[in-house]
Amino acid sequence: MNSEMKGADTVEEKDATNVNIDMRSIERSPYRYSTQKCMGCGYMLRPSSCGVCLTCHFSYLKKQDK
Repeated sequence: MNSEMKGADTVEEKDATNVNIDMRSIERSPYRYSTQKCMGCGYMLRPSSCGVCLTCHFSYLKKQDK
């Protein structure tokens, strides 16, 4: 658990005043939306900012080229 929270020791983790700081750093994390599913296939995790995985995005681009 300490490896996930960089720079936080056990005393800071138990301190209630640091909870808001930790949540704000999680909101800025690039892995915030890692649990969302792809809007195209619904299976792939970690979609890009447009909401679809790279596989569905590239297949969409290939269809547009034809």
